[in-house]
Amino acid sequence: HILTYHSLLTTLLPHYTLTTAPETPERVVVTAESASVRVSWDAVEDADRYTVTFSQVRGYYQKGLCNPTNSHTATLTVSAPSTTVSIAVGGDVGSTVTDMLRAYTTYEVTVNAVSNVRGTSRPSETKRVLTPQTCAGEAPGDVRAEVESPTEISVQWSGLSNCRLVNGPITQYRVQFTANGRTETVDQVLGDGEDWRSGGRVTLTGLTSLTNYSISVAAVNENGDVGLYSDPLTVLTLQASRSPVTVQCPVSVAY
Repeated sequence: HILTYHSLLTTLLPHYTLTTAPETPERVVVTAESASVRVSWDAVEDADRYTVTFSQVRGYYQKGLCNPTNSHTATLTVSAPSTTVSIAVGGDVGSTVTDMLRAYTTYEVTVNAVSNVRGTSRPSETKRVLTPQTCAGEAPGDVRAEVESPTEISVQWSGLSNCRLVNGPITQYRVQFTANGRTETVDQVLGDGEDWRSGGRVTLTGLTSLTNYSISVAAVNENGDVGLYSDPLTVLTLQASRSPVTVQCPVSVAY
């Protein structure tokens, strides 16, 4: 038998089959929900799993409320045939956390299909999402109170200091005061030009004289989410002054 060059190579050399990577996931939809971000996409044939990558966009952190010293990336793996995933949003997420996103932060999202045989696809079209706000993870500091009268207490405080814990635009501060089992609140709305760094001052009125009041302050974002309250400060109102008593004495007239 005469072997041709081609048949000889076919006989002696191992047979290899060229494989191509899986198709790129399409129709990626990213939705910010109340406390998470949801991602969905179309299924890819022969995919065994999918990797979803969330990369923080520099310069968009908290919409300019903070300049981050480090970026953040989170990656989730989803087994096929599932084509959807949700990731939680937290208020204080460090750079090493890979299964949670930072609040009120812009991320770029991509999806890759992975096959045990064919490898990894090209990343999908990049989508951007602004994660939802959460309540402030820091309480106002330097809370002070001064008794103004038997029925008034003046309260002042400094603004938030850690921009990584702001978690959304702060629109007002809330002063909570409690006495004899009854709790009330007074809000101070931030004006034009004021932001989360701004402190505040309010005067509590209509109080009961000679009564202990427990006072705390918290930041409130534009969604109405109330952040951490400061440590309670106890203040005793003044005693009300007694009205002067007029004593009339009989007048003796001698003739």
